[in-house]
Amino acid sequence: MINTNNLPLGSTINPSNNNQFTLTSLNNTIPVLIDNKQYYINSTGLQLQLTYGYHIIQFPSYYNITFNYTSTNYQGAYNTMPIKDGTFMQNGKVTIQGGQINCYQFTSLSTNTSKINIINSYTVFVNGSGKIIGNYQLDQTYYLVIAENYFYFPQGIWASYNSTPVNISIGAQPLQVQVLGTNQVITLGNINNYVPEKIYFKNGTELEITLDYLQELSGYFKIVKVGNYTGLLSYPQKVTIYNVTYENGYTYHPEAQSGNYGIMYINSPLIIINYEEWEYGAIPNGGNNG
Repeated sequence: MINTNNLPLGSTINPSNNNQFTLTSLNNTIPVLIDNKQYYINSTGLQLQLTYGYHIIQFPSYYNITFNYTSTNYQGAYNTMPIKDGTFMQNGKVTIQGGQINCYQFTSLSTNTSKINIINSYTVFVNGSGKIIGNYQLDQTYYLVIAENYFYFPQGIWASYNSTPVNISIGAQPLQVQVLGTNQVITLGNINNYVPEKIYFKNGTELEITLDYLQELSGYFKIVKVGNYTGLLSYPQKVTIYNVTYENGYTYHPEAQSGNYGIMYINSPLIIINYEEWEYGAIPNGGNNG
């Protein structure tokens, strides 16, 4: 029998021990090379008759397991998200698909019998039946960040005609953040119309909000009570985040000028909703109007 230790293959676990969240593994097997032939081991192990003598058993040095992350603490996020792609709610529990990735590091081979001798981290000598176990330990955890936009018109105003999508979750990445401890500056938001951005960050990462860009949109727009426009310009209103701690949301108020507007801490899956209001428009024959 060849098996693994400390790898949650195809199982559901409760790491917090308080039912705050559960993790459901999306990986059912791990590939292993045994005497240069590839096998796949699941949670029950692999029954393999090894002959007398030396054998090479090579487990991956590192192995990533992706989990669905389920918690009641994301109800506020789920009810607010304009696009719920990759999330669903059942019986009050919200599941974020692929919400967490654990990277496990191989540490050693072990056995339960004196009939098998462990020579090194990949070689065994077999002189009878027994178990050979590949031991792993958790090395790193990564959490999914979902960034969505929410564009809207001032109260009482709407587009009776628009040649391009203009409302709610349209494509743009206006939120600028600095990854603290690095020189990396990135922007977050929908990668396309109605397609949120999904990106993983290592546990403990800190993202400082430094800017929320104005968003320009070209097209033809008939705005009720206002007029016709060939372009629109938004202005940032607020950014609300949700995670396992901020189940009712936490709000920042970044501006369109560079500054330090607060830090988002990555310690669970993070939902970011960036609210921007259409405040200015370009009229057909030049000029602009507010």
